[in-house]
Amino acid sequence: MLLVPGDRFMWSVLRRSISLRVRITLGMAGFGIATGAFMSAVIDRQLEKELEPAARGRLQAIAGEVAAVLDQNLHRHAQELALLSTMMVSDSPSDLPSRAQLRKLVDLFRSHQPACAWIGVADPAGRVVAASSGMLEGVDVSKRPWHAAGLRSTHVSDPHAALLLARLLPAAPDGDAPRFVDIAMPLRDSQGTTTGVLAMHLYWHWLDSLVTEAADRHKSTPVEIRILDRSGKDLAAGNGAPSPQRLAVDTEEPGWLSDRVVLGVSEETTALGWSVLVRQRRSDVLAPLDRQRHSMMLLAPVLSLLFAAGTWIIAGRLVRPVLRLAERARQHAGAPVAEGESETQLMDRALLRLAQTDRLTGVANNTHLSEQLAALTPQPEGWAALVLINIDDFSIFNSSQGRANGDRLLCALAQQISSLARPGDLVARTGGGEFTVLLRGLGHDAPAAIDVALDLALRIDSASRTSLAPEAGSEPIGLSRGVLVFQPGSATADEMLKNVEIAAREAKRQGGARAVVFSADLKARFDSAIQLERELRLAIEHGGLSLVLHYQPQIDRDGHCLGAETLVRWNHPEHGMIAPARFIPLAEETGLIVPLGSWVLESACRQLASWAAQPEMRHLVLAVNVSAHELALPDYPDRVANLISRTGADPRRLKLELTETVLASDLDGLVQRMIRLRSLGVGLSMDDFGTGFSSLNYLSRLPIDQLKIDQSFTRELVRAGHAASIVRTIVALGQGLGLSVIAEGVETESQRSALIELGCSLFQGYLLGRPMPLDAFERQVRAHQALTPP
Repeated sequence: MLLVPGDRFMWSVLRRSISLRVRITLGMAGFGIATGAFMSAVIDRQLEKELEPAARGRLQAIAGEVAAVLDQNLHRHAQELALLSTMMVSDSPSDLPSRAQLRKLVDLFRSHQPACAWIGVADPAGRVVAASSGMLEGVDVSKRPWHAAGLRSTHVSDPHAALLLARLLPAAPDGDAPRFVDIAMPLRDSQGTTTGVLAMHLYWHWLDSLVTEAADRHKSTPVEIRILDRSGKDLAAGNGAPSPQRLAVDTEEPGWLSDRVVLGVSEETTALGWSVLVRQRRSDVLAPLDRQRHSMMLLAPVLSLLFAAGTWIIAGRLVRPVLRLAERARQHAGAPVAEGESETQLMDRALLRLAQTDRLTGVANNTHLSEQLAALTPQPEGWAALVLINIDDFSIFNSSQGRANGDRLLCALAQQISSLARPGDLVARTGGGEFTVLLRGLGHDAPAAIDVALDLALRIDSASRTSLAPEAGSEPIGLSRGVLVFQPGSATADEMLKNVEIAAREAKRQGGARAVVFSADLKARFDSAIQLERELRLAIEHGGLSLVLHYQPQIDRDGHCLGAETLVRWNHPEHGMIAPARFIPLAEETGLIVPLGSWVLESACRQLASWAAQPEMRHLVLAVNVSAHELALPDYPDRVANLISRTGADPRRLKLELTETVLASDLDGLVQRMIRLRSLGVGLSMDDFGTGFSSLNYLSRLPIDQLKIDQSFTRELVRAGHAASIVRTIVALGQGLGLSVIAEGVETESQRSALIELGCSLFQGYLLGRPMPLDAFERQVRAHQALTPP
């Protein structure tokens, strides 16, 4: 057997094994017991050396995780309160919002904050002028610590009891008196004069629940998690920790292993001085030793009986299990031992590698990349760069090809990027289908540094088109790449990662499969989009007060109006009418398309219910666009059914227009949801037909009523012969499947005539009517002399 140099433990065991074979004939039973005791002592020492560092590593990880959660949640609540304060800014005292307006704002804010018990506005003298649900209005709070502190700056308090507020709130289920954490900040007008204090009381049980959740995630590790204030007082406890008590902050209690992390990522938590203490009983950590000792106590008599047989064969067979047992203890660290390396050092090295590596692909993880970025300082080598590579539509690939194929694609791409990167470059996986490369030492010429980073981005894209083909299968793979060139030390790691992500998102917005270099203008546009997203969210949440529907007529070949397509418009209070091409993609990207689509559908249903009482309008059918995000919701048919029931709309007058992108994933689930919609009486139309995933196989399975010819074919109908062939095919296909066919984008009489000649009898476009407000549409319908019910 070969020995690893420097492994004193294994050498000791082997030497004892040789001695064992010599003494078998002299002291069989006695020596067997002695050998068992010796092995137990050696293994005890070895395991004890390995178990304690590993336990400390776990405690440190748990403490860091809890501290990060507390930091992020407290900071988020402070930022949300700051956003609310900006909505209360005025140019002069005469322009201050009224009490009713302030109460409406704080009530709306509190309704979206489950952790918030109370929110209010106090004037500089300490009188509460407006508060959620009117609680404490008119009460003098000038003696409260949060009022004086909030007049100066943002303030976060330790938990405390608020007896007056507690009497106004519902009693807790457990009967305990509620405790609160205060967040307060000054309200200032546009000249910077303090006009009051905006304060929020958070339920203490919210913070306590965060600790409890963290404890529940680590049930397999019997640890105590505590939140301590600056003086060491226990504020919260998880995993069955005892009631609050004062603990020694900087020392480790006898019989315990512990780790402590001080909160301090954000300005608010730094001022608090809170810390997270995670500790575990040393006896729990060393519990495996007790099991090992028990095993050795059972093994010793067995060894004694075997040695008593007095044969060299039996002795040889004893040596091999002993060595295997020792080897198993040595391999507890998980990797071979290097020359001169102790088992503790091996365990530390293995844990460090585990913490820095993505387990699936083997490259660095996001944590290690962030650490490397944070450690960068100005270097003689000059510029550095980040190249972010994002797989376009990776979630769709996972859904259609399976997660196992997705994992193989990720591993292949990681290997490809690593082979193309320079020696010394750091390749990290930073997201589900996202990798980032850190390039250092790019010289002092910024344009040349950009060229190096772009060259790497282009080579990765070029190589992926061929090398990833086997893993991609039938799906085309595109890579959106963002490039950021920067001076080390010029920004924080988070800022650099955010900026390169902005560049990658711009590449994806431009259609994907391209590279974009970050610039200040790009960041300004991104910030503008973020602001637009926030305003769109508020517009939707406030009941669509600035959203309006326009109606574009749908006409048959005889000129009769059969209905209209509803098109949403946003009348921004400052920027006026915002084009759908600007805010609809933003809503798709941010997930706002779901609540926006719900508003459009409800508005259309209410309009149908209103027209039902008007003989000249009751025959009209309204078409509503439905996004892939909405139709992917498992309960979408139930949502539509509830809207129809609530508004009283006739479902036979409602038509949902689906784009072909909905066919990209989960076709079976889509078909089931469409069948459910059809059972309600709702019509289904395939919009933009011919431009996406359509096939005869799909059409034969989808329970649709209508095909809508894409406007690109209509536009080319007169000029290009192939467009006429495509339209003829679509019309024939629709007729063969028993579907009606409508053409959109009809702008000229020649296009309409050509469509009629090809067999299409339903039209929509500027020739027949532009999208128009409701009153204009109704006037057009009533004024049309040839109007007859369908």
